[in-house]
Amino acid sequence: MSARTLSVGAFLAFFLNVAWENAQAYLYRGYEGFWQHLDDCTVAALGDIFLVGLVYLLLWLFTNDSQWIFTLTIPKAAGTVAAGVAIALVVEWGGLALGAWEYAAMPLIPRIGIGVTPVAQMAILPLVVFSVMYRVHRRQTQIS
Repeated sequence: MSARTLSVGAFLAFFLNVAWENAQAYLYRGYEGFWQHLDDCTVAALGDIFLVGLVYLLLWLFTNDSQWIFTLTIPKAAGTVAAGVAIALVVEWGGLALGAWEYAAMPLIPRIGIGVTPVAQMAILPLVVFSVMYRVHRRQTQIS
């Protein structure tokens, strides 16, 4: 994987996640406003880059192919979503159990009490990031 493709993925993961974190921040207890929580949301987005990388690594282990995003298929996309959901459930459960955050107006997944938006975040954004990385890689290989 080229440095350019990795850079695009990391930057896109950061910017998409910082936007998502800020958009859902009002659903958490203690939210006062955009500017008061921008730092917290930025730090969370940096952690989200790690989580997107973890989704990539899990699929790498599952497919035994470090370049799996360059042959993105429906089963790999489904695996990406499943891995993202599993990671989000664990992270949210841990954060709530440790008291790192609390929900205020968060819509919850029935029976498990985990927030819908953070789970949706890790279900959707890694797939978007990997799809863009795939397109960047494809354009690079067409040029060379």
